[in-house]
Amino acid sequence: MKNDNFILTYQNKVIFEGRKEQCFVKLLNVQPNSCYYALTSDDYKITLKSELCKKVEITERRVYHKVAKITMEIPHDIPLQDTAEWLWGNDAWEQVLDDKFETAELEYGTGLDEVPNMNEIEADRETRYDVIKENYGGHL
Repeated sequence: MKNDNFILTYQNKVIFEGRKEQCFVKLLNVQPNSCYYALTSDDYKITLKSELCKKVEITERRVYHKVAKITMEIPHDIPLQDTAEWLWGNDAWEQVLDDKFETAELEYGTGLDEVPNMNEIEADRETRYDVIKENYGGHL
């Protein structure tokens, strides 16, 4: 406890911080004509700093997202309902999309519903396709 920091306060305002002995010396210097008053007054207190202070940890999580889009051609004879299966079987688009993410702008927020039908709240990532000039699409 010899090296612990103590605080000398006057009316609850810190006026000195140091070892216990230094606080007593400072107290005697503050009230040189009335050492008894300084030592017995409720206005002056010497307290172990750790007893006066609490530590608070502040944590913040910020959410950012990126959106990347590519356009690719698929055979015209693929039925709409088979589009997702065809895309999974022909995954050359994945690397192209990953490359597009490299230059995509980082935006603040979750990005939910900023792109139509991108709204999977629990997902870490969301990939969907939309057939151009058709009212058809879905998640991959």
